Amino acid sequence: MVSPQPRYRFEFFVKLRRHAPQFFEALAREHGDRVRVRVGGNTLYLLSHPDDVQQVLMLSHAFVTKGRTLERASRRLLGQGLLNSHGDFHLRQRHLMQPAFHRNRVLSYAHAMIDETLALSRTWEQRPWIDVHREMM
Repeated sequence: MVSPQPRYRFEFFVKLRRHAPQFFEALAREHGDRVRVRVGGNTLYLLSHPDDVQQVLMLSHAFVTKGRTLERASRRLLGQGLLNSHGDFHLRQRHLMQPAFHRNRVLSYAHAMIDETLALSRTWEQRPWIDVHREMM
């Protein structure tokens, strides 16, 4: 189920440009994992739940398109990468990246990930409190 639609005009792009991650987090916090946003005459969807993101990125990418405005805005924020591309370009990028995410390759990264996690967690022991969000970013 998609949440009620927050409505924006120009301020949507101002917030997006100034503080995109915080803006998206606030939308999800206030309206849930599936947010439909009206911007001018356009309808945009913000999907925050991992299952929904997987559905769009991996299973339905051939059927999901972005409007020109969103494409331009997302390219400014993220560059032209796998997350915001589609069609043949998306498939080429996906195939190029796939070997890095093969099960055996991910297992080979495990020691480095464990070492980094342990080093980070040791710094937490010295502090009375931590901002987990900032630390995870």
